[in-house]
Amino acid sequence: MICKMLTRKLTNYSYFLCFFLFTDLPFTTNNSISPVILSEPLQINKPKGETAKFYCKVKHLGDRHLVWRRGYEVLATGHLVVSADPRISVEKHSGVNSLVIKHITEHDAGDYVCQISILNDILSVQHTLDVLVSPTVISVPPNGATTVKEGEDVTLQCEVTGNPIPTVIWSKKNGGLPQGAHHSCHKNSCLNIPAATKDDAGVFQCSADNGVGDPDQATLYLTVQYPPVIKVEAEKIHSGPGSRVVINCEVFGEPAPSIQWFFGEHQIRPSASTLIKQTQQLHSLVIIDTTVNSFGNYSCVAKNSLGTFKKYIEVHGRPTSAKFYGDKVRSGKTFFELSWEVESFVPILEYRLLYRRIEMKTGSKIQAEGSDWTNVIIPGDDKTYTEKQTMRWRLDNLFPDTTYECLVQARNKYGWSQASKMFSFTTVIQTVQSAATQGLNWTSSGNQLRWNMDMLSAIVLALVIFLAPGTAF
Repeated sequence: MICKMLTRKLTNYSYFLCFFLFTDLPFTTNNSISPVILSEPLQINKPKGETAKFYCKVKHLGDRHLVWRRGYEVLATGHLVVSADPRISVEKHSGVNSLVIKHITEHDAGDYVCQISILNDILSVQHTLDVLVSPTVISVPPNGATTVKEGEDVTLQCEVTGNPIPTVIWSKKNGGLPQGAHHSCHKNSCLNIPAATKDDAGVFQCSADNGVGDPDQATLYLTVQYPPVIKVEAEKIHSGPGSRVVINCEVFGEPAPSIQWFFGEHQIRPSASTLIKQTQQLHSLVIIDTTVNSFGNYSCVAKNSLGTFKKYIEVHGRPTSAKFYGDKVRSGKTFFELSWEVESFVPILEYRLLYRRIEMKTGSKIQAEGSDWTNVIIPGDDKTYTEKQTMRWRLDNLFPDTTYECLVQARNKYGWSQASKMFSFTTVIQTVQSAATQGLNWTSSGNQLRWNMDMLSAIVLALVIFLAPGTAF
């Protein structure tokens, strides 16, 4: 009966079990008391590499043998180990039979059954082993490199294993994850980046942790290909005969672009008077000794497999834009004294100053809106020349407590400068008085006309003569 029952349940091992049941497990009338398995089913969680032990305590076992099995595979019976696995052994201490598995791996996870055959029945207890495995992360592909073109969707992927299932965290070195990036795939092991931009390129890390052992991580490298882009420090470079000029172009692109320099339509090559340099993305054209013939339009041209980009830079001898000195001004009742500076390698021939009212603070009926520009032409100073030339100019006949705005241009023999930034100033509160002729009180770096000072000196001299003793009238 027992052999027939086991044949039905354990087809692949029917002959083997029958052999043990009828040879090593004889049934005798001395086993009149039925055995009882006292051990309760257990869930055993053990880290990989440790030893797992399953207990089976039986009361009234008598001369019966218990069998340890995993599924249909018999591992041991009684004190005899049947499995060929050398890690498996059996122990018996104080009436407790134990199945021992050393150096467990994730393949050992599963159910383990201790069973005893009795007349017309089988007694058993089942233990479950869960093997805890620290996380392992492998980048996909193994070298971690992924390349896409700008605007394409891209998925970064890593293969994550471990038990329990690890928590996966994506990060990017030197910055946060790209906008719109989100996790996908099983175990969040993928990072989707929609419409990748060049700023999304960089080094990413896929980290996994499940509380078993140490966390693990893989490094992935995203390259985003895009056409060349050029940035310049200035599109117009002020220069002069005999000066040294450096034209810088900062070039970006993937793959790395090739660079060519042009003057007009002619390509520039290194020579005794012209140098071409590169420091990472910074490309420089150096004109060692500028002449009038050096003035003109230069261009740097960047090219890669995805496109071409050209940037123009003008080298000229005109003055720089004027810069107003906000701390070197003087405000009067109906006048305001301005001060500005320009740079020029040759003398300034003249200035053009434009100003207009933009606001009224008191209850005057004069409206600032629509106020026309007043144009003042100021002669330059060609007697005393320095590269930085400072100019002072007094505007007279202004309205009191009124805000004005002004700008100025400078001209040398090569042409007019670009207009300065707008400068605003406000006069002092005072009833409008008769003003001196505008433009008679001005100074420059090499010439000083001081009408007010001369007038003051004349008044002082008259007083001295008047108060001197013995003066006759």
